[in-house]
Amino acid sequence: FFVASLMQIYTAIAVGHQWSAHRILGSVLAFFGIGIIRNTLGGLVGQIGVYTGWVNDVAEGTKAAITASDWAGLVLISFVLPAVLSLIFHMLVKKLGWVKEGDMKLS
Repeated sequence: FFVASLMQIYTAIAVGHQWSAHRILGSVLAFFGIGIIRNTLGGLVGQIGVYTGWVNDVAEGTKAAITASDWAGLVLISFVLPAVLSLIFHMLVKKLGWVKEGDMKLS
C-alpha cells in the first residue's frame, strides 16, 4: 500500500509537470484523478476474480459455459443487493433518529 501511494504521488507530479502553466494545480488534479481510477478498478477486483474463476472452470471442463444466470447472479450480488441494503439501512437509521434531515448538508 505504501509503495502504491508513493507511486501515485510521483505519477501525479509527473503528470502535473506536463502542464505549461499551473503545474501544482495539474499535479493536484492528477492525484485525485488517479485516486478515483485506482478506487474504481480496485472495486472491480471481486467481479474480475469471479469471471476468471468461471473461465478456469470452463477450461477445466467442470462448467459447460458461462450462462446468463451466472451474469445475473453476479450483477445481483455485486450491484443490486448492495443498493437495496443501503436503502434499507438508511431508512432504519433515519427511523432510529441517528440521521436527520440536513445532517449531510455541506453548508
